Amino acid sequence: MEKAYVRDLIVDSHVDSPFLVAAIEVAKKRNGEDFLKLTLADRTGEVRAVMWDDVREAADTVSPGDYAQATGKVALYQERPQVVVSRLRRLEPDQLDEADFVPASGKNVGEMWSELEKVIASVGRPELRRLLEDVFSDEGVAERFRRAPAAKHHHHVFRGGLLEHTLSLVRLGEFVAGHYPLVDRDLLLAGVLLHDLGKISELRYEREFEYSDEGRLVGHIVMAAADLDGRMRKLSFPDALRARVLHMVVSHHGLEEFGSPRKPMTPEAIALHHLDMLDSRLEIARAAIERDADRDGSFTDWVRSLERPLYKAD
Repeated sequence: MEKAYVRDLIVDSHVDSPFLVAAIEVAKKRNGEDFLKLTLADRTGEVRAVMWDDVREAADTVSPGDYAQATGKVALYQERPQVVVSRLRRLEPDQLDEADFVPASGKNVGEMWSELEKVIASVGRPELRRLLEDVFSDEGVAERFRRAPAAKHHHHVFRGGLLEHTLSLVRLGEFVAGHYPLVDRDLLLAGVLLHDLGKISELRYEREFEYSDEGRLVGHIVMAAADLDGRMRKLSFPDALRARVLHMVVSHHGLEEFGSPRKPMTPEAIALHHLDMLDSRLEIARAAIERDADRDGSFTDWVRSLERPLYKAD
């Protein structure tokens, strides 16, 4: 069936296309009648939608995470497109190409993975190289690390995003370690490769991106630290080196209010935190500017995670 992508929706045009239903909620009009608020999504983005009629029937048959054929018209609401849905019909996954609906990295995952393996092979300190090989030769880890997004909302929110973000930090880390003799290159790169390991289990990323139950209860920092502590003990890591690796993982968010159990207290942990912030914030900026490229005005809409609008360069 023909697919109309979110990024191509034009105000006042008719739409009759499959979408992933990222959110669906029964709400109340001012007169007390029910209506549906929806978020429709595909690999190019999300669009708000409303449905005024046949609300209960649609709400009873379509749930968040389902695919649905949405028929209606694109309107302008608060300066953004909104689909006014007249009909919503649930679809089975085997009727669709799921690649149309889940955002994915524009980079070749196989090539990125080969780059990661070369980085691991370049680590000179034997204990750190063995740890990295132990982690990334685990096919259960490798398969999920290649597919996972880096976050649910903020940055690199697409399949392969975790791998893309990690390799971006590797390149930045190589420069920083070469520029500052104080920074141990092997230790920093080990921290870069391992700091977000818990994301592969914290998040679910089959269709929509959501937190797993364990991810909500424990969080990726603690999950990664527990996994890595067990691996390093089996590998008979020196206690001091094990503590320095774990410190990079537990301090990479920088501040307690950002969920960091510890503030960075080693040169490598300080570097990792700031490189992680740099890469994630610039990716947020890139995505926001790209998303609002066709919107009138010199600035983007409010970017919640940066708490500001961004200037759109000519």
